[in-house]
Order: sequence, then C-alpha cells, then structure tokens
Amino acid sequence: YPYYHLADGAILLVDASEGPLPQTRFVLQKAFAAGLKMMVVVNKIDRKDARVDEVLDEIYELFFDLDANDEQIEFPVVYAVGRDGIVKNEMNEPDGNMGILLDKIVDDMPGAEYESDEILQILVSDLGYSDYLGRLAIGKIFNGTINNNEQLVCIGAGGEIKPLKVSKLQAYEGLSLKEVNRAEMGDIVLISGADEIRIGDTISKKDAPKALKRIKVDEPTVSMKFSANTSPMAGKEGSIVQASKIYERLYKETLRNVAIRLEETDDKDAFLVKGRGEFQLAILIETMRREGFELSVGRPEVIVKKDANGKVLEPVEHLL
Repeated sequence: YPYYHLADGAILLVDASEGPLPQTRFVLQKAFAAGLKMMVVVNKIDRKDARVDEVLDEIYELFFDLDANDEQIEFPVVYAVGRDGIVKNEMNEPDGNMGILLDKIVDDMPGAEYESDEILQILVSDLGYSDYLGRLAIGKIFNGTINNNEQLVCIGAGGEIKPLKVSKLQAYEGLSLKEVNRAEMGDIVLISGADEIRIGDTISKKDAPKALKRIKVDEPTVSMKFSANTSPMAGKEGSIVQASKIYERLYKETLRNVAIRLEETDDKDAFLVKGRGEFQLAILIETMRREGFELSVGRPEVIVKKDANGKVLEPVEHLL
C-alpha cells in the first residue's frame, strides 16, 4: 500500500509462540517492495509455549521465500514482553526496558537521504479530503523544502505537468498534525489546493521539475451493491434514506479513501461499491449506519479479471 513509501524502515512484530501468520507474509511482501529495511521484534517470550529459536528460523525462511535482499536479510532482532515493557537484545540477558528498542531503531534504521536542497520532490502517497479545504495531497518530502503559498507543479503519470499552488501546508510532529509555513526533507506533509492530483504523482519546483518513481494503489478485490431501503420497514433505523444522499456520502468516501471505488448501475437507486475486502466494506457500512444512514446492501462478490476476449483469468502466485 502507498503508506509504506512514507517510512524509512519497518518493525516486524512476531509472536514467540504463533510465529509468522498468513497476514505477516502479505505485509512483509509490501514492505520489501517499498525497499524498507526491517527490524524483528519477537514478542511474548514469557509464554510457556514460546519457541523463540524455531520462530526466528521461520522468519528467516519467510524472508528468503519473499526474495529479501542482502540488507533486509541481515535484520536486527530484539526480544520482548510488550505487556510488561520488557525488551532485551539477547535471550540470556537481564530484562531491559523499551529504551533498548528505541536505541536499536536509532542505530540500525536508515535516516532520510537527499540529493539536493535545490530540487523539491514530494511523492504523493495518499489522498485526503476536507469539507473546508477540499482534496489533500499527503506525501513525504524526499528532496528540498516547501513553503506555504508557494507556486509548484504536479508531475502526472504520463509526465504531464500541471500548476499547483499550496493554499495550506500542514506537517506531522510526532502523531499530531499542525499548520506550518515551511517543511523540509524527511517531513510528511498535507498539501491543500491539489484538486486534480493522484497517488504516485510528484510535486516539484516549477523551474526544475523532476519526477520520482511512481507507486500504484492495489486494485479492489470485492464489490457490494448499496441501495436505498425500499422495504416496508424503511425509515425505522435511520433518518437518511434517500438514494441521492447515499450516493453523495459514498462519493465523499472515495475522496477520503483511495481504496474505495464507486460506480453507478442501471438502477438509479443502487450503486456498486468496490473495496479491498469484506472487512473494509463492513467498516464503511457501520460508519454510515452510525451517521444516521439507512440502506440495503447486497452480498459481497469477488471481482474477477478478464483478458481481451472476456475470458476469466486464473490467479497465479508463482510461475515456474
């Protein structure tokens, strides 16, 4: 997912008893694709059924299976009991505290690297939306500095260059977001005034535009039909029941959440919503319900891929 491109490294947290899980393989594969340096934390080493050495061997096997590079294979390891705040570098060492993990991050994780202060490069890794500011571009500054109200350009997928004025600049300080007048290399920023921007675009100086390697968003895998509730019990559970209001809410969701796609259907009161899984769509449904919406939803359907002749393609993970 594009969020991986906002980080310089990643920590893989693995249970000392369960070992790597199926979802571990998925997120690790994404981290490797983004070129992140890895650190492993083997957690819950105090469990009676902990098998620390075996789990560490399983992690190495997983790294090899996913074609990790030499730097990623040589990952540092710490052992922890997260519940009690215990961390140590070796199993036979006395119990330490979380400071050991923080020191390990500072010592072993790479810092931000840049080419020149003269070249501005911001890779748009996510999009947001505000009712007051419109579409927001979220990205990490790989090179240069950016100022509020500055006139910049956006480099699209085909190399096309569009003007962009920074109407409001925000940056993260720890976990909080604050408005700033200037941001520099390594900062993660939110830029207002980017109505036509897309994930993977590069924001750069207009006098020296230089694009970064594009990233792409994974395609949706599941679709569900959302429609107005036309049953005799309509209006009993929610106050917002009109199809137009439902469509407006779903459209706003696509502006905030790039993983959601919205399509109209032959039925003017029904809309096809696509996402990356049933859980994601279930969260959307529950959020709308809490906001006062009442709607009908169809069963989830897997989105299949077809070739140029309309034949359904089979999924292939490994081709030998």
